[in-house]
Amino acid sequence: MYAWLSSNEEWFALLGAISLMAFIGSLIVVPIIILNLPVDFFTRPIRTATTLSIARLCLKAAKNIVGGLFLLSGILMLILPGQGILSILIGLSLIDFPAKRRVQVRIIRMPRVQRMVNWIRKKGNRKPIEIPPAWES
Repeated sequence: MYAWLSSNEEWFALLGAISLMAFIGSLIVVPIIILNLPVDFFTRPIRTATTLSIARLCLKAAKNIVGGLFLLSGILMLILPGQGILSILIGLSLIDFPAKRRVQVRIIRMPRVQRMVNWIRKKGNRKPIEIPPAWES
């Protein structure tokens, strides 16, 4: 076991550096995103684009890639240091998939997540996020 660990030392150093960067990045980026969310983000009707130009399609692809990175790093942060659940919520908000709103609302309704999101918003002098009632999802 020791021989295997010492022979893969570079990989562990790389994983440690990625973990540290994800942790520091989540401490900076996640609060910025939460502070810039509209108060009615989870309660307003979902808008859909009627036409897809090449530029809009490229932006949509980039948004999905960034969302996937947030989702992946959030899942990793469930076992590594960082704001895992909030990163997962942001990743899910960026990715386009069926039943997206239902998953988002289910996560934001978790009391612990609500407290954290609203605590960050309170520190940034923002109103709390509106949470839809349970019968609306």
